[in-house]
This record gives sequence, C-alpha cells and structure tokens, in this order.
Amino acid sequence: MVATLEDVQVISPRAGVSVVCLKGEHDLTIAWEVSELLDWLLVTSDLVVADVSDAQFIDSSILNALIAADGLARERGKDFRIQLGAEAIVKRVFQITGVLEHLSWVSSRDEALDGGSAGAAA
Repeated sequence: MVATLEDVQVISPRAGVSVVCLKGEHDLTIAWEVSELLDWLLVTSDLVVADVSDAQFIDSSILNALIAADGLARERGKDFRIQLGAEAIVKRVFQITGVLEHLSWVSSRDEALDGGSAGAAA
C-alpha cells in the first residue's frame, strides 16, 4: 500500500490547537510531507497533537518526523503530543525505539487536549 496525504487529516478542535490524524500505513513515501505539515502547524498552533491511534503502520521516517516536530515545538515554545491508541503494532514501534521516553504522549484525545500526559519527555 502506498500512503498518501489523503490518509492524513488535520482537525482544529479549538483555536490554537491542531490534531494531525494519521490513518492507515505511513512510511518514507510521505514522510517529507508529514514533516512539512507538522512544521507549518507548529507555526500556526500553540498545541499540535499527532494522533496515530488509527495508524496501522509507521516506519522510522515517520518517527523521525515526529521527533523533529517535538524539537521544533520546544524551540518555538509550543506543545507537541503523540496520541497513541490501542493498536499494539504501532505502539510497539514507539516502545522498541525508545521514543516514548523522549516525547510527551497520551492515550486519548481528551488527555491530549487537556494537557494530561501518560508519558513525558525527560
């Protein structure tokens, strides 16, 4: 399956907040576009949530885009969170790579929007 930006949706539940929903499979074929989207949203929003709860697969290029977005958010004084769901395969990628130890992540949209954190950057 080839990922497209059609598999990436942005919603704005309130002013200053953007949620990027990654559904399906995401890999190197759209990593640059995802990275550019996150970069732009971190200019226009105070909080950006990357929701991978409906993703079926992500590879290291997408992980790198998320890590870069987190660094950019810190530089700009913005908040960036990962919303993980129950999909074991995707969550396992985050666990195996150690990314969860360095990024702020939550289990639900409510936690993401309310500032709760199941895990936080060290």
